[in-house]
Amino acid sequence: MASRTDLMKLPSNLAPQVALISLALLALVEVILVVQAAGKRIADARPTPLASLATPTVAVQQIPPPVFTPPSSLPELPTALGKVAPMTPPPLPSALVQPQTTTLASSMAPRPPLPPGREIKNQQIMDTVEGARQARILGDMQAALEALKAADLNEPGHPEILSEMAMTYEAMGLGDKSQSAWSRVRAMGLSGAGGYYRLAVSKLSSAPEEPTAQVASNIKALKLGKCEIERDPSSKREKWTLRIPLVAVEGELIDTSVMDIQIYFFEKSGERIEQAAPERSSTGRWKATPVFATSKPEMLTVDYIAPAQQGNKFFHGYMVKVYYKNQLMGEQASPETLLQFKPPGKNRAGADNALLPPAN
Repeated sequence: MASRTDLMKLPSNLAPQVALISLALLALVEVILVVQAAGKRIADARPTPLASLATPTVAVQQIPPPVFTPPSSLPELPTALGKVAPMTPPPLPSALVQPQTTTLASSMAPRPPLPPGREIKNQQIMDTVEGARQARILGDMQAALEALKAADLNEPGHPEILSEMAMTYEAMGLGDKSQSAWSRVRAMGLSGAGGYYRLAVSKLSSAPEEPTAQVASNIKALKLGKCEIERDPSSKREKWTLRIPLVAVEGELIDTSVMDIQIYFFEKSGERIEQAAPERSSTGRWKATPVFATSKPEMLTVDYIAPAQQGNKFFHGYMVKVYYKNQLMGEQASPETLLQFKPPGKNRAGADNALLPPAN
């Protein structure tokens, strides 16, 4: 470094520049010294590495590794490439096993044979009955019942249709209606219903006996008026018309869905009296749409018509029973000895009387 004496010897025009350079160098040296001192302080304050810390000695118990013993025999693997070994899933617990559901194949079960000449010949009616079976299997009881009632209008009193109705009512839990339909099938006998007669007998024999309804009851909603019957002299066949008056008790609102009217016609052959076959009866008809709103009688009319080949059977009489909410409202018969007749199956209210049209 040049001394101040030397700097003074320099030309006067260079002296200021040299002085500034000297001062800058001195300042740079001071900055370097300050940085070195700061770096040393940081190094002294740095923590000791973990590896250099003393670690306490812990005694660790050595556990021998498990010894694997191979099984005595291994299952055979498929030898051919691409062959997959069969896998059998474990059986489900019994609590999780679901019962098998009924499928449409149930309708293919063999049905009882019909007597010769009693088969349904109309294909449309056959399709309607089969559709009703399918609906019942699928659980749509209302659709099944409506289809069977439509088939019954076109093929009245057919044992197969009545039997399907009985099974539908049974599936709906309407035991009374089911037994009544079976009773109508049984009344046809073996010659009229074939295998369906035997089925009806078995169904009715296994049905629980129900107590006979009494005239006296706590419900007095309906009254059975005086029934009248007369013969039609203009008819080529023996024809009788039965008129049944029904009167609502004043102040009672009648629910026709829980009203049942059971009508029985009887024939006599020599000294033998028996119930007439269902096909002898016409469909009931109301004189006017029943309202049961006043004390005025609502009139129901039903006809008995003898077959073309009457043979030695002739009309003998009738019996009428009127039920409301499973209670007997009234009964009449002509001759009165017919009141001793007990309908097959020991039925009471709830019978599906095909003689009656809807009362709504």
